[in-house]
Amino acid sequence: MDQYLRNVKVIEDAFDQIKQATGISNNEEIVTTFIKAEEQNYSLYNYVHMLNTETDLLEESNKEIKE
Repeated sequence: MDQYLRNVKVIEDAFDQIKQATGISNNEEIVTTFIKAEEQNYSLYNYVHMLNTETDLLEESNKEIKE
């Protein structure tokens, strides 16, 4: 039970810090904003991965053409 209460305190403190830093006062809005940011980061990660894959394929193709 003590560990649970410590965890709750850590989470409450984190939300208080976020509220202070962002000016957002609603916990639900903080969570929604975080989720949207994570979704955008995941999309960007996938896009970069796709570009890296395409770059690798083009480099391999160029290597074959040169040979």
